[in-house]
Amino acid sequence: MRNYAHFHIMTTDNLLLQERHSLILQRLLIDGRVLAPDLAQLLNVSEDTIRRDLGDLAAAGLCKKVYGGALRLPAAPDAGTLAQRCVQQVANKSRLAGCGHAGHRWQYPVH
Repeated sequence: MRNYAHFHIMTTDNLLLQERHSLILQRLLIDGRVLAPDLAQLLNVSEDTIRRDLGDLAAAGLCKKVYGGALRLPAAPDAGTLAQRCVQQVANKSRLAGCGHAGHRWQYPVH
């Protein structure tokens, strides 16, 4: 079990949903991962509550839910400014733009 003694919490009884989410995100930022049993004990809530919270955060794109906990998402690469992106991958962008002309027919896969 992870040691959360260094993490100061005023009180963990009756935290609001947003407060729990904020605390979970802080733990993800610091440790890169959280474990549901540890969070449940720390926050004095059930593991089901933590699993729901992790599901909410994952659905919002804020973490990756995994068996038993969640992982911090890797940082998005710096794509640069608009001016820098305009001159990147010009051939691919032109090819994509050509697909939209009136004579082109989209082929949708049949499932």
